[in-house]
Amino acid sequence: MGPTGAGKTTIVGLLTRFYDPTGGSIRIDGRDIKEYTRDSLRRCFGIVLQDTYLFSGTIKENIKYGRPDATDEEMRAAAAMANADVFIERLPAGYETVLSENGGNLSQGQRPSRHRQSHSGPALDSDSG
Repeated sequence: MGPTGAGKTTIVGLLTRFYDPTGGSIRIDGRDIKEYTRDSLRRCFGIVLQDTYLFSGTIKENIKYGRPDATDEEMRAAAAMANADVFIERLPAGYETVLSENGGNLSQGQRPSRHRQSHSGPALDSDSG
């Protein structure tokens, strides 16, 4: 978060190696990010936009949007990390609850904002070269 022009997009571009720094280096745990593949870096970052969007479909499909191949166990873990599991499980159809476009049938407080991001993938490790 920050004001327009503060460099948020630049930082994300550098961390995910859409471009490399023209001077100096960026290090993760003391290791230059140029030693990581771009793909391995990009799998480790999740971006949470201020405005969320929910697709028509089930809650389960919305959570799995970032990783359609995720198991139900992984999907439920992502919901738990976002503190949404209790709410979802209280719904009559739980994770199979069908949402209208942009979650119009949920209140603003019920709409998930971080589920997809927290479900995006593994953490960066020193063997990701």
